[in-house]
Amino acid sequence: MEQHKNGMAELMQSAGISLTINTDSDGLKLWNEGHGRHIQKGPDVLTFATSTKNLNFRTTFMPGSEVGRLHCIIAGELTTIEEMDFGPDDWSALSDKLTTRNTARIKGKSTTEKYIEKTLKAQRAASKKARLEYERSGDPQAVINFIKRSPSAAALYETWVNEVIQKWIRNDRHDLLKSAFLPRRGERSEARSRAIKGMMFVERIEKQRRAGKSLKEACIAEAERTGGGNLTGDDLERKRTALKGKYHRAKRIKTEITIQETAESFAMTAFPAKITQGDSAMFGEWKITFPKK
Repeated sequence: MEQHKNGMAELMQSAGISLTINTDSDGLKLWNEGHGRHIQKGPDVLTFATSTKNLNFRTTFMPGSEVGRLHCIIAGELTTIEEMDFGPDDWSALSDKLTTRNTARIKGKSTTEKYIEKTLKAQRAASKKARLEYERSGDPQAVINFIKRSPSAAALYETWVNEVIQKWIRNDRHDLLKSAFLPRRGERSEARSRAIKGMMFVERIEKQRRAGKSLKEACIAEAERTGGGNLTGDDLERKRTALKGKYHRAKRIKTEITIQETAESFAMTAFPAKITQGDSAMFGEWKITFPKK
């Protein structure tokens, strides 16, 4: 009893919790793949141990709604640990400690850290949705659509997407590779090129408007530029109307922010991106790396 009290006292004073689950070699195999994908980050450590080998996962424990239940994220998936040997009073104290600690860690995060977490969460959710659809239906089009929806090609960084592509290569499914990476007949130009061209077009119109021209006058100037100055009358008006519609569509182009996480840093990529200096603008892709604290 005294040993239990001393153990609880140490647990309540420690910043992190180390929890070891004993298993056999077959049980350890279940966690091997996840260990390779897991991001080792957090104040707590979950260890799966055999007599010859341990697998350590640094993570953050969160109390569950029932006595003796802990949650944590392992390799991007929610993991629940059940039936831990705690009495109601001890569990209440530990639960309060974890909740207070985790809340303080969230409140202490910078705007950038919160944005990175939000973006990563959205990326993982989109990837999981596409993966589950592919696993459910077996339809390669689910993978192709996921790849094509991303102008920055972020889908190609997903392990499961690469595994599917490698399978297509091994099976000589060049038809699927072409569908994923080349525009179909009648389809407009490749997404990355189209996004950049649209952004450049908007900038040309906006530059005319900054010079004092109305949208109508800016579109006429662009029509005359692209038409060689030979358009007049109804031809010029049709061209101006078409360019006005193109302008409003291109204005809806959104910069896609994607984040890759490594053990040391977060690499953020923006595409399509615009960088301005004075009245000049450059277009393309920018990357920035944030080291982890």
